[in-house]
Amino acid sequence: MTRSNKTLFVFLCFLFVFSCKNDEPSVKHTLTLKAMEGGTVSIVWPSGTSATKGIYDADTKIKVKATPKSGYSFVKWSNKETKPTISFTLDANLSLTASFTEQSYNLSINQAEGGTVSVSPASGSSTTGGTYAAGTQITVTATPNTGYEFESWSEVPANSYLNSANSKSPTLNFTINKSVTITPGFVQPRLGNFTDGIYIDKKENEDQYFHKEGNGIAKIVMSDAFLEENASNYNPNANTHGIRVRKSFKKYYGSKTDHTLYSFHGNNNTSFDAVHTPQSETVIISSSRSVVNPFRNHDGFKTQVEKLKSINALYVQSLENAGVDKAKDSRDGNKLKVATYPHAGVAYVIEKDQAAKNKTIFVAYYGKRRPGSQAAFNKRKRGWVDMHGGFVLNNLEDIIFIELPDDFDSNLMKVRSNSRSTPLVAGFAAGILARDRTLTPQQLKTKIMAETEWKTIRIRDWKEVMVNGELKKKLYTERKRVRVLSVSKWKK
Repeated sequence: MTRSNKTLFVFLCFLFVFSCKNDEPSVKHTLTLKAMEGGTVSIVWPSGTSATKGIYDADTKIKVKATPKSGYSFVKWSNKETKPTISFTLDANLSLTASFTEQSYNLSINQAEGGTVSVSPASGSSTTGGTYAAGTQITVTATPNTGYEFESWSEVPANSYLNSANSKSPTLNFTINKSVTITPGFVQPRLGNFTDGIYIDKKENEDQYFHKEGNGIAKIVMSDAFLEENASNYNPNANTHGIRVRKSFKKYYGSKTDHTLYSFHGNNNTSFDAVHTPQSETVIISSSRSVVNPFRNHDGFKTQVEKLKSINALYVQSLENAGVDKAKDSRDGNKLKVATYPHAGVAYVIEKDQAAKNKTIFVAYYGKRRPGSQAAFNKRKRGWVDMHGGFVLNNLEDIIFIELPDDFDSNLMKVRSNSRSTPLVAGFAAGILARDRTLTPQQLKTKIMAETEWKTIRIRDWKEVMVNGELKKKLYTERKRVRVLSVSKWKK
């Protein structure tokens, strides 16, 4: 064999061997994924013949993922990996199974004095709760004992299942998706009507007056100094301030069916506490009586104003007798004293709080202050308020001077005219609210103000003036354009 032939022979042998090596089949491995109840599995990369199966070359890098369904959580893979997403090198046929467990949550019920609670479906206990699978529909029912009323639920952690719509319902329905402790609240019956949402605390050993009349849409709350015969009845012939105010309201609005009147012994603060209606329902509060406190100490009214802002009410506030100067008192250095009339001191705080002011109408009256006869009543009218510091001049956009009727009533006129004014404005507001129950307090105020007309009248008020370098209070009379709600408007 020649040298060249030998070289050719070696080359052909090498080529044969190399060709045989490349013809050898590559090693393949199969990956199969399975999921137990409660979830799904998938091959993230590389893609397989399906989402859960693939055939790959040996030593291929693989990434797989387990996804729990709602109400379940991932436990582990069959290779004991505990992370839902894992990566590995496929060096043999492999079957992996992901296991899941059903999520569960604890419902704990605190029993409270005054009633019992039942849970459906029962789990562990029908009265104290138990452990439930996620997504279970739960019904919790509070049943008050004799002599008690259900008031509201509370929960820990907050904002789990309660909201303004269901927190005061004795039957609570929800889908459990977190652990929670729920506590019912029971109270001994208060004076008033739980269903209507107008009620007040009845203090121990204290007779309290509460009267409801009518069944109209708009709710009016009126608190004043009422005289009652016992805890539940009122004396219709009682010659008290509150009874006369209420009679005045009944004279002009008693025959109408657009309102329900709730009247009780108390003051404006009592009225704010009495409103437990839903935030979607606007209530009208008529008040000419506030707590006894000079206006100079008006910081004490801040708590009342915060209560006003927390309820859904239009507040009609009389501007009568807030800090009127009375005679000098020699026992106090012969200084001017401030009369502690229990009326409009809270107005000074509302004036400085725009949120409360938006829900308030201040009311003064347009007429004689103390008419003693029909003739006196028919004389030239003027506006009157007993407010210091030019309050009226500073708040004309929020004050209504209501024109009093000419049908003089000597019995009703025994009460100061301004005390009659607030219920008359409240009755007028009820007619507007009855026609549109969706009105917010601010919207209702806007509609009432739109019914007024600007008139130039003589008003009397108190203001501070400098006299010989000393700041003093002075009664003044001034012609001013003010908002007037005329008889022709409110007495329809």
